[in-house]
Amino acid sequence: MKKNLLARLVVVSLLALAVPGPAGAAIPGTLPDPGTATVNTASPVKVYILSGQSNMVGMGQIAGTEPGTLETITSAGMFPHMVDGVGSWTVRDDVTYKGVITATGQGPLTPGVQGSTFGPEMQFGQVMGDFHGEPVLLLKVSQGNRSLAWDILPPGSERYTVNGITYAGYGDRDDQWSDTDPYTPIATWYAGKQYDDYVTATHDVLDNFGTTFPEYADRGYEIGGFVWWQGHKDSQNTVHASRYELNLVNFIKSFRSEFSVPAAPFVMATIGFGGWGMSGNYLTVANAQLAVSGETDNYPEFVDNVKTVESRDYWRTAAESPRNEGHHYNRNAETYMLVGDALGQAMSSLQFTRAFLTVDRQTGEIKIVNPADGDMDMDLEAYSITSAAGALDPTSWTTIAGNYDLAGDGSVDSDGNWTVLTGTNGELSEEAQLGGNDGLITIGAEVSLGVGAWVRNLTRDLRFTYTDTDGALQELSVRYVGTPIALGDLNFDGTVGGADWAIFLAGNQADLSALSAAEAYQMGDLDGDGDNDIYDFALFREAYELDNPAPGAFAEMLAAYSVPEPTSLMLLALGAAGLGMWRRRRARPGITHIGKIHSATFNRRNS
Repeated sequence: MKKNLLARLVVVSLLALAVPGPAGAAIPGTLPDPGTATVNTASPVKVYILSGQSNMVGMGQIAGTEPGTLETITSAGMFPHMVDGVGSWTVRDDVTYKGVITATGQGPLTPGVQGSTFGPEMQFGQVMGDFHGEPVLLLKVSQGNRSLAWDILPPGSERYTVNGITYAGYGDRDDQWSDTDPYTPIATWYAGKQYDDYVTATHDVLDNFGTTFPEYADRGYEIGGFVWWQGHKDSQNTVHASRYELNLVNFIKSFRSEFSVPAAPFVMATIGFGGWGMSGNYLTVANAQLAVSGETDNYPEFVDNVKTVESRDYWRTAAESPRNEGHHYNRNAETYMLVGDALGQAMSSLQFTRAFLTVDRQTGEIKIVNPADGDMDMDLEAYSITSAAGALDPTSWTTIAGNYDLAGDGSVDSDGNWTVLTGTNGELSEEAQLGGNDGLITIGAEVSLGVGAWVRNLTRDLRFTYTDTDGALQELSVRYVGTPIALGDLNFDGTVGGADWAIFLAGNQADLSALSAAEAYQMGDLDGDGDNDIYDFALFREAYELDNPAPGAFAEMLAAYSVPEPTSLMLLALGAAGLGMWRRRRARPGITHIGKIHSATFNRRNS
């Protein structure tokens, strides 16, 4: 009997997940005994290079009866595939671990292979071992207390100056200097040294592959992808945090190039310190990590080969953990297992062509697309689309129920009907009724979920999860298509002009409290704090002048429009007099990144 969708569409461990393999088979929810896995003896060994700082080194605690150790959580029934029939840790004979620089160790993947702690490689290796069904090598090259802006700075990174302070480019032997603090070379370190050490250590293993792994000498290897988890040290410096996105983009390109795999899959997890209460530089770094993910389309060359997974869901408090050590996720084993699981799911999703969701920026249409060059049909018995910013319009939603099921044209489900579960601006969900064979979206098919179902705005926070016919939770990548939306473009025509000003004026000083963040944006709430006021005016003026740079253009446009009331007239006059650089410091819960994006990067096409 089917369970309710809401009970199924939750973030769970691999026990409730299944990842389609290359041949279309699904990994079972309960993993097989790893020691009995069937090994393909013909193809090259898949090598995954895992890198980062101390949390990639691995601080998940294995032993102990405290809350959150691996012993404790497996004793409570979590991750049963980690324990064999006699209560010992399972050993993955088909997944080999090799750590260099730190977390050194070599052998079959099992708790203890690198010592008394572990990192995300433990569950990542479980997922990838079952995905491939052939030998996998996890090559972990990592070191604690390292920043991307200094220690791991990739080659080609140039010096830059902020507030009179010059910061190091690749190869510089001082991290920063100024007129009052001259450049002072550091004899034993330079910008990018840890990057170079990572590359050297990795090449050393791969160049001596047959010697280091004689059991695989005749097979050779191929790089399957890269895994990255880092960001704490960059978060301790505001300038470094502000450069994180640029440095990460350069790192991905450079690291791939070092090993001659320019399009190899690259997955990363956000930092997750404090969970969803994250703020400040931590939030800056997490947003930067999300910004490079391929589905954002910020970097076209990363589409379908770079994916960021969210780790804030996996934060566990000190009371639930072995230690009170926030920068190491309180050494909570569950956190490290769940992050590894998410990274494995992301990596496997990049190994083949799957269905995806498109969101049209101009029409608001949401569409499921199973491309003509896809590798498998998409079967589903339920799905959910969610938006923290309230960017969904249930009145424009074209449901499977009554449209594409037996009661409709039968194109998705020809022998059964569907039932709507949730229809709000934060979630759209439905599921197949009992008695049918569930839904099927074949290769080459597209299913529109409604023009206008997406409320047009700057955020890109839609998430599409579905349950396949095996009962496993899956997730589609989301691609935003069409002309990017600029800050201040309120009629979504690709420019910021007089028509947008008219919309802005209509919403000025209006009560927007009942609207979602996405709906409020359409009424001129540009800084995401729930109103349209002087601070939003300052942002609109800057955005207008960016699109219309002629001297006096904004003043001429203002003169052509009347202001709705004296209070607004006073505020707008003050804004025109020089409040353009003021920024609202608060933003509504759940979308605290919006103010940062609007004020700091309004000149970018954000959506």
